[in-house]
Amino acid sequence: MELLGIPSKRTLEFDFQAKLADLIDASFYQTSQSYAQDLEEIGKLRNDIARSNETSSETLESLYKYTAVLQQLQGKFPEDQIGFSWCQTISTKAHTREMYSIEWEKVNIYYNIAAMYSLLALLLPVSADNLNKQYQYYQIAATIFDQLSELSNKGNETAAIDGDTANSLKLLMLAQGMECFWFKAMKKEGGIKNTMAAKLTSQITKYYDEARVSAQKSPLIRNDWMRHMESKSRYFKAVTYYRLALNAQDDKQYGIVVKCLSETKSQLQKCNLELKDAFVKKVEALLADSIRDNDFIYLQVVPDDLPQTPAPLNMIKLLDFNTLIKQHTEKYMERRYFKTLLPLELIEACNAYNERQDQFVVEQIRTPIMDFNEKLRTLDAQKSLENGKLEVVTVNELSSLDVTLESMRTNNNYISSQLEFIERILNDEADTDKTLRAQYGTLRWELPESNTLNQGFRDRLQALKQYLAKGVEIDKDATELYSTVDRALLTNSTSQIPEKDDPLSVKVRDTSSKRDIFLAKVDAKSMSHRILKTLIDTYRESGEKVNQSAFEAKFQEHMTIFNEDLGRVREERRLNEDLLQELSSEEHTHVDDTPASDHRFTKRELYMVDFNHSLGLLHTVKDTAEQGIQFYRDLIASTNSLLVDVETFAEKRKTEKQQLSEQLSS
Repeated sequence: MELLGIPSKRTLEFDFQAKLADLIDASFYQTSQSYAQDLEEIGKLRNDIARSNETSSETLESLYKYTAVLQQLQGKFPEDQIGFSWCQTISTKAHTREMYSIEWEKVNIYYNIAAMYSLLALLLPVSADNLNKQYQYYQIAATIFDQLSELSNKGNETAAIDGDTANSLKLLMLAQGMECFWFKAMKKEGGIKNTMAAKLTSQITKYYDEARVSAQKSPLIRNDWMRHMESKSRYFKAVTYYRLALNAQDDKQYGIVVKCLSETKSQLQKCNLELKDAFVKKVEALLADSIRDNDFIYLQVVPDDLPQTPAPLNMIKLLDFNTLIKQHTEKYMERRYFKTLLPLELIEACNAYNERQDQFVVEQIRTPIMDFNEKLRTLDAQKSLENGKLEVVTVNELSSLDVTLESMRTNNNYISSQLEFIERILNDEADTDKTLRAQYGTLRWELPESNTLNQGFRDRLQALKQYLAKGVEIDKDATELYSTVDRALLTNSTSQIPEKDDPLSVKVRDTSSKRDIFLAKVDAKSMSHRILKTLIDTYRESGEKVNQSAFEAKFQEHMTIFNEDLGRVREERRLNEDLLQELSSEEHTHVDDTPASDHRFTKRELYMVDFNHSLGLLHTVKDTAEQGIQFYRDLIASTNSLLVDVETFAEKRKTEKQQLSEQLSS
């Protein structure tokens, strides 16, 4: 039958097991050691596929099994973290392409499944049962190539081949499937009617013609394949007219018989298939007899035009792609890989809900309580001079502030070194581009100039440098201000003036302390009652699908744990109003902030002025340090992000330069 088989694509072998392990360790709560068996099995499966050249049903099953694995990986892992390289083999020019995409890997496996079906069909010996199986194999292959064609036509970057190539292969598979159907029909006892046979061969011809048209647009399909498609088209066009001739003979239309047999012979003369030889002899003998009989017996006019061919009868249809894949992978989906590994989307949802919970606690509980205390302290501050009440500052607090300021300087130095490193990478990349451009010439060195491509990176680098310079200024001001703080005065507890233990002051202090304890308990509750476990249960109950609406409902239910605390906030608000009223009503509370000109400060008052001045400076430095720590966290994150982008850019440019350099040197 002289059928074609599609060669499988080849893939570059790499340590898939190690790549997945690194991804788990870097992106998930669990460690890769917990999934050693899964990782080993998946790594071995891909390596076996990469190394195998065997055409067998076992190889086909391995491809389906790996498809099921990839479908599971897509539900667990980020799409673009591992690179896969595939090389097309249908063309004489090898071309390797790498993409960081699990979908790209899966689509290429689809291609190889279709190719494997086409190759398995060639191995089957000719028999009625095997013709049925061949027909099914070509039908499945055509269905998959149709899916690949759709992906390409939709502009999908992960398409395994271009749309014209995929469409041509689909039509080729449909043509060969129809050929199997026709051949089996011809082998039936008694055969089939000539008109029915002509309808079938018309469809086969149509498929081969359409396959050749798409092949002519394809950048991959070879000329010998296109010549084969043309020969097949001519062969089955010859068969069509041969059957029309036999039908005309039955109807005693001998002029049409001669015309159809002449066209049959003409088509076979342009056909390069080996299987035509016996057919040619048969046609030539029948044509000679028909011409002789018509010339001497029937004397019918041979028409100038050929009779119209019957409408093609299609007996092969595409299957539903998703159903097809599900039918063959369903049994492998029972083996659940990384069963307890939580998908990134679920973790991100948990993190987002945790942030919302933290924000809720701050806005609805912590901030109001702290505001209540601040109002009490502000109003009660006017009694500080009278009561000798001082804020306690410990040596540990100052030591902690020392560490914080030192950490800011360390962060500054770290960021500075990272920015210098980034700049070196950009400069080195630009220098190599300049050197190679000079070596090969601007016209031959087709890569874009580095200064054009990396301008965005340099703009980001300059902005980070400016932010860092502002950080240096702030650090310097904070350090200088901190040096003016009287540390001995603030930490010398023996110098503290005893407080006046009036009932109202005691009540204010007790209320403030109880509130601090309450806030500590709320913080502890918030940290110990996270949404993660609830969302994991919801995720598993929904068939391991991330359902955002279900998550939101669970979160709202989860947040009811703070209802009692919200009630406490309302109680504290009422209590605060009562205390503020009491403080305001005390006759001695009000003190004129502008002392009389003849007022002379006592030692107690001077002590308090010095103490509060140093304390104010200390609070200013603390606030600056807290803001500085957050500033450097953000700056480090931005710097690391730029470093990753620049390293990726430099590595990509390095590969492009090596490839172009090798191409120009060869």
